[in-house]
Amino acid sequence: MKTLWLLVGKSDAPGWKVLESDSKAEKVDLVIFDREEWALIRAETPSTEYEGLLPKAPNDGMYVSEQGFPVYIVGQKEVRRPEDVINAVGGRAKELFEEYGDAILALERAGLAF
Repeated sequence: MKTLWLLVGKSDAPGWKVLESDSKAEKVDLVIFDREEWALIRAETPSTEYEGLLPKAPNDGMYVSEQGFPVYIVGQKEVRRPEDVINAVGGRAKELFEEYGDAILALERAGLAF
């Protein structure tokens, strides 16, 4: 079963070019990326084949690409709405959502936007 994995690395890591090439060749399911820091891929296991990119489980929250495209994640799975993240994490995010009435703002203020 495929889950989401976060690849983290410096902007000059050699693995970025290989990841982009693999994505174009449809060898990897690249969900979104911010080449300055991270990429989200969908895979059965964490990928260690990209030099300089460390794979890890992503934190629950909202990941926004360089182009402003958001992906909402809970438990290494993509969810449809920012409210789904808030309902899953609760706590401060839920309090901020109740206060502001804006789920994206609540995620940002709760430190759950990446």
